[in-house]
Amino acid sequence: RIVEDTSRGRVLDIGCANGEISEFAALIGHEVTAIDLNSPTRQLTSVNFIKSDLEFGLPASLLNQFDLIICADVLEHLRSPDKLLHELLDKLAGTGKVVASIPNFGHWYPRLRVLFGKFDYDARGILDQSHLRFFTKKSFTKIANTAGYDVTNVWLTGTPFEVMLRGAP
Repeated sequence: RIVEDTSRGRVLDIGCANGEISEFAALIGHEVTAIDLNSPTRQLTSVNFIKSDLEFGLPASLLNQFDLIICADVLEHLRSPDKLLHELLDKLAGTGKVVASIPNFGHWYPRLRVLFGKFDYDARGILDQSHLRFFTKKSFTKIANTAGYDVTNVWLTGTPFEVMLRGAP
């Protein structure tokens, strides 16, 4: 919805994975640049893809400023997400926005697991094996504020029961 509601312009998709968001943004008229450590498993059409390790910051080839920067489920995979967030400030156009989605460690599921002494990593979800950082709403807001952002909106999503019920690995 945010991608649709943003006036057509430049979009940067940080940690784009297979590029579904990037492709959608390009399809509706945005000029899209996508960055990820791994190349997508499918060909991205109408998207400028840059293969880069975000642990070392933004790639030097990234020269534009962007109207919308998307960090969808990527910041928790970095050792220093605050540094990347701060670096992204210089890539924002005048009225640009950053949209980030992060798993909330304050959610009932990890709290319940910890209460029962279980802090094992999973193949997916909040305790994904590749997550290096864990956030609550309060801790992420603090890191975003410290990096130079004003957090203006926070949306919460519920438990993805449809994923749990289908038994995906």
